[in-house]
Amino acid sequence: DEITVLNIHSNRKSVSHGFFARIFSILDKYGIIVDLISTSEVHVSMALSNSVIERNLQPAIQELSSLGAVDILRDMAILSLVGKQMRNMVGIAGSMFQTLAKSGVNIEMISQGASEINISCVIHNSRAQVALRAIHETLLSGTKINLLQDPEIVKELKHQRMTKTLHTTMSEMSLLSLKRD
Repeated sequence: DEITVLNIHSNRKSVSHGFFARIFSILDKYGIIVDLISTSEVHVSMALSNSVIERNLQPAIQELSSLGAVDILRDMAILSLVGKQMRNMVGIAGSMFQTLAKSGVNIEMISQGASEINISCVIHNSRAQVALRAIHETLLSGTKINLLQDPEIVKELKHQRMTKTLHTTMSEMSLLSLKRD
């Protein structure tokens, strides 16, 4: 929570060589670390943690303004769905976004890791608890039964001695797999 989103809309229809390099050079100059990024040819959105010091952010914004229009969204949160099984779960991102939409949660930014085992989005901080509950109830709790029918998952659960506890949550399974990786 307490994430700030920094958007930069390029001045040009086609971005000139070095656009991204200049952005990151400016951020580096002011010690601003990016948690998440989403890009297109003429737009960059970055989620910055609450550790960004305001006195560093303001001069960075002034310099970034030379590259294009800059706007800021405050009081945001990052929501991530993570699990190595996601590589094989066709439509999981769509299900995640549909669940958030049905819960009245607007998505400001989307970023997916190259490893395909996580997808993150930025939402308003005030909707974070609603979003967490909706994702857990719809995607994680409901998926548990289907996953227990998958022979590979059952094999992994037996290896972890978890088959006797069918009430083990997906988040607990995810935590165990993270500890092994």
